[in-house]
Amino acid sequence: MYSNPSYQDNGRLCLLCEEAITNPICFACIRKGIINWLKENNPDLINSFDDISKSLEDYTDMGEKTTCILCRRKMQICSHCYTKEIFEWLKKEKPSLVEEFLDMFNFELKTLYGYLVR
Repeated sequence: MYSNPSYQDNGRLCLLCEEAITNPICFACIRKGIINWLKENNPDLINSFDDISKSLEDYTDMGEKTTCILCRRKMQICSHCYTKEIFEWLKKEKPSLVEEFLDMFNFELKTLYGYLVR
């Protein structure tokens, strides 16, 4: 694994996977997109989604931060880890939506883990 010391020195590592945050879009921005997507596909899941999403907010006050390129919020969880957590939740809650979720909010989930929908 390649490690870039400048990311470590500047606190640009994800608190969950400890990898460099190379696609700095915060979970708040991704969350908005997921809520809009759920409104169209299964509005009944929004409250449950909010619960799982808010549980990840515990990481917002920990460690060093990088800046979201969309909203300029400070962030410590990479897009990949956030969407992976939501993917795992959705797989249990509504498996029929998983394939479309991966198409809309992939962030390397298909590439790195080879998630297949069956």
